[in-house]
Amino acid sequence: MQLDPDLLEAYLNLGLIYKEAGDYARSRANLEKYLGRASAAGNMETIEKVKKELAAVIQLQESKR
Repeated sequence: MQLDPDLLEAYLNLGLIYKEAGDYARSRANLEKYLGRASAAGNMETIEKVKKELAAVIQLQESKR
């Protein structure tokens, strides 16, 4: 089964948009979906950048508690 790269990009973009909007729960969910599926696609540079974004989102999410 092959993954649709457009779907991966959608998860990534939604994660970044939700982060900018301050909706950290949705941002985190979408970035985690991206990472869960992206390893099969193999773009390690983007995956590393998204991991850093996810860490920032988690930190922001926890600071709002």
